[in-house]
Amino acid sequence: MPHIIFVCIGNICRSPTAEVLLRTHFTNINRSDIKVTSMGTRGLPSWPAAEKTIQIGKEYGIDLTAHRSRPLIPEELHEADFIFTMDLEQRDFLKGLFPKLDGRTFLIGSWPGKENNSGEVADPYHGTDEDFRIVYKVIDRHIKKIAPLIISELENKRINSST
Repeated sequence: MPHIIFVCIGNICRSPTAEVLLRTHFTNINRSDIKVTSMGTRGLPSWPAAEKTIQIGKEYGIDLTAHRSRPLIPEELHEADFIFTMDLEQRDFLKGLFPKLDGRTFLIGSWPGKENNSGEVADPYHGTDEDFRIVYKVIDRHIKKIAPLIISELENKRINSST
């Protein structure tokens, strides 16, 4: 089963939002065959999503109440087809810690293309409700852009592996 992973720092704001948005998108287009999860570079196990993340998610019709944070799980990362980070520091951290992930680890706001800090998603953790709304909208925009590209890449990979 193809697997997409989103990574941020604590796995309580940005990456769970991206996870739920992409999973919802795939469900809406009948692609429940793609696994979508998230982790944190400094994530503690089993923390709920940040209260403001849950609140803003509800405003936009997504439910993050069941989310529980996860730290990095090396085996799962190595099995992933795509890993999307929220900033360059997380991307570089993963690539440094796990060099074999280099060709599968990308900055969410720059993929596919040249990765630079303009593709980063700011951490809203200590911010206002409006900061969380802005981050939600940025992530939603990125998900809408990358979702069809992910499917196309996975289909190309499937076709190439079957020939």
